[in-house]
Amino acid sequence: MDSRAAVATAEALAVSFAELAVVLRGGTDSSGSGDADPLRRVADGFLDGLAEISRLDAKSAALKVWLAC
Repeated sequence: MDSRAAVATAEALAVSFAELAVVLRGGTDSSGSGDADPLRRVADGFLDGLAEISRLDAKSAALKVWLAC
């Protein structure tokens, strides 16, 4: 990975952190049907957060590999 790729990865991490913040704030799209089942809405929010953290982990791992080389 060249330095441009490392910068792109760092920028992608910043975007992912912003997206995670939106999920944690509860800013996921609300279609109205989730309001009928609040437990489903909470579970979906947790799953969205876990998915975003997984993407962050992958991007962070790529950056760590580049920095270690």
